[in-house]
Amino acid sequence: MQFLLLVTIAVSLIWNADSWYYGRPEPDASTQGGVWPLPYNITTGNVVYKVDPTKFSFTNDQAIKILETAFKRYKRLAFPGFNTATYSDEFEAATLDKLFVFVDKPPADDEYPSFNMDESYNLKVPNDGNGTAMIYANSVWGALRGLETFSQLIYQPDLNKYRINSTSVYDKPRFPHRGTLVDSNRHFLSVSILKQHLDLMAQNKMNVFHWHLMDSESFPYPSKIHPELSEKGAYSPRHKYTPEQVQDIIDYARNRGIRVVPEFDTPGHMGGWRKGNPGLLSECFDYSGNALLPNIFDPTKEENFKFMKEFFAEAHNTFKDSYMHFGGDEVSSAMLQC
Repeated sequence: MQFLLLVTIAVSLIWNADSWYYGRPEPDASTQGGVWPLPYNITTGNVVYKVDPTKFSFTNDQAIKILETAFKRYKRLAFPGFNTATYSDEFEAATLDKLFVFVDKPPADDEYPSFNMDESYNLKVPNDGNGTAMIYANSVWGALRGLETFSQLIYQPDLNKYRINSTSVYDKPRFPHRGTLVDSNRHFLSVSILKQHLDLMAQNKMNVFHWHLMDSESFPYPSKIHPELSEKGAYSPRHKYTPEQVQDIIDYARNRGIRVVPEFDTPGHMGGWRKGNPGLLSECFDYSGNALLPNIFDPTKEENFKFMKEFFAEAHNTFKDSYMHFGGDEVSSAMLQC
């Protein structure tokens, strides 16, 4: 009987391992020079250019720092796996040797991505064998989206060889808010991990990093005026951010055209504030009269409103976006008396 049971389990596992395939079409072959997300309008011509990474250049004559940083990044992203030592390409074709980027309204030094930013752009890889491609954008944020598209248009027909087709693109987003939410409160995430996430967002032309910093479990956010919140509320000294790291994330996102919108949970889910400021939260009890861990803002104390006003004023100055998320978290019905 035991033997039959084992045989039955083995057969079912084998059957399920293959069952995903039967009756389904094979996966599509990977594209060459395909763009994701699909642009608003894209037309591909029949001219194939050779692209030599050793000679190709990104150029702009407007001294825009965000673009200068982006050019260095996309020189690497456009030519993945490039090996100078083994590079050789005898393909007889026109060579694309330059991408010129023009921004109609260069950004101010203190300008950050915003809800109303213009992310549209035009990209032209010429159809006449001319060796210069062009991106025209109203804003630097649109230029960044165009650079991402250009990097995806380049493909490798073989190892260490790079091509691009003549292409005309006009692109603009359908939605002004295209974001992901990352919770680094319950599960602390290092700065390097957050930067990897921002890189993936830029690759997919997403533009809002919704940073869920505060919840019931911990307090990793570094307030300069109330440092005791993270000193006492973080999981450990290693599981909190420094002011410099927060600014680094904001700047890293800005260079990719991504807004950083912080979230600080209120009026519920505030347990993370408890150790740094015990009087901020209400003492609550369940139906049996048992004390529950404080998790709700206490509105009966005037000093609590002053405290929160100071905290959020500081946070607003740190995060440059016009929006901040206050959670709007629930108050549990099990908390009968607070």
